[in-house]
Amino acid sequence: MNVTRCALLAVTAGMIYYSVLPATSFKTMAEHIVQEGRLSRLVMHQDNQEGQIAWAKVFYMEALLNLYEITGQERYLNLFRPHALDLMAQENKAAGRIDDDGRLRRGWQCSGAYTFSRPLVLTDASGRPVLQLQGKRWGQNNTTSVQISHQGENAISILVTNSASRFREEYTGLTIARLRSWAPTTHTMDHYLSVTVLAPGLPARDTTIFFQPARVTLTTFHSPRILVPLLRFVYLVKKENLAHWQSLADTLLNFCSEVFTAYDSLWRPHGYYINEPGIPFAYAGLPVPYNILADHGRCLLYWAMLTGEARFVRRLALISMKMFNAFQDKDGKVILPYAYGPLYEGWQESHGYAYPHFRGARRLEDVSHLKSTLVFAFDVSRYDLAYINGFRIRLGRIFQQVYREGDLAYYVDGSGPVQPADVSGSFVLLFPFDRENQQRCLRAFQNYLAASRTSVHTLLGLTYFLWLHLDAESAP
Repeated sequence: MNVTRCALLAVTAGMIYYSVLPATSFKTMAEHIVQEGRLSRLVMHQDNQEGQIAWAKVFYMEALLNLYEITGQERYLNLFRPHALDLMAQENKAAGRIDDDGRLRRGWQCSGAYTFSRPLVLTDASGRPVLQLQGKRWGQNNTTSVQISHQGENAISILVTNSASRFREEYTGLTIARLRSWAPTTHTMDHYLSVTVLAPGLPARDTTIFFQPARVTLTTFHSPRILVPLLRFVYLVKKENLAHWQSLADTLLNFCSEVFTAYDSLWRPHGYYINEPGIPFAYAGLPVPYNILADHGRCLLYWAMLTGEARFVRRLALISMKMFNAFQDKDGKVILPYAYGPLYEGWQESHGYAYPHFRGARRLEDVSHLKSTLVFAFDVSRYDLAYINGFRIRLGRIFQQVYREGDLAYYVDGSGPVQPADVSGSFVLLFPFDRENQQRCLRAFQNYLAASRTSVHTLLGLTYFLWLHLDAESAP
């Protein structure tokens, strides 16, 4: 069967999809996706409010660079150019995007499912503020709604629903006294609604509230991933002496330097970046999780190759060793947690943070987020800039744990739902000379394609197979 048509499926929450019928080869499919142009148009002129840049556009741009490195054809750089310029145009300074606290931060602002909601104040019959309501859960605050109803003269009920998680809970009989004792218990990451009593009193009238997300720039959360394709382009121009691309490369390098410098102070000597404290984000002031640490690693790798500065090489070494040491052997399996440090363990004293008794994000890494780690391992390996051999071996063991007859388990220990997953296109980078595991990755990726879940992630996966000279026709 040849690729003959494309059909738009969805554009939502940074995941941009359209359906592509199975092709005789991955090369044919990738070329059709690029030439047809619909995916390019879908990711063009997108902002990052729902993560569309960090989770869609940059993967399309990386796929174009992969195709250039595979084929040597500069037409892929011609396609890359308008997206690079668009990335700069969408950055906060050029776009004039001010965060909710009035600050202009360099980077790409987001809101949506990432941030807290904007706080709302309810007044009593005299106009005095009595309650402040806010969605301060770890995520999806933008899909929380609250219905306040009076129960007689001395009490109210609060109905909280969240459409994304299908959550619904009602709190009844809330008198002024009960509100005072109940409200502090809502200031945890487990609650969809955070309530603060501002003064004794009840809201004047029944009301329904739909929370709006705060707008904030997650400077060390999204910026390194977004900078990588730009820095990679600059490096390719330098490495291959593409003089006619030098002007664009210089522009991109200056731009990347400005954005990087703006968040570079958040580096810590023990080898990881932290999010900026005080912003309306659940993990503000904490170490970034491992998948974002891997993005920082790739960003630093390209800075090291472009500048030759020892500080970037040292940081890259710290990150690679920290991630290698994060793998643990447990019950005969290799496991990797989602996060580390206070984000994983939690803390007991608030020090001004949102959750005084946060218990920590004590969960395993999932294979979707592992993509950043896999590509980081591949880049470090091919440029030989940090310790990687044991790292790759442990990632290979994780693939053995999650592989299930052509599908992949959700968590790295092999637990969770088993389903087709595009991450098989990233896992294959671990096995440049391992025919058996190449075949497993091919089979898993073909299962993913058969499920008609084609997106920028699928295009990126196709290019990784082509990079290793693997194609659908290579499958058994």
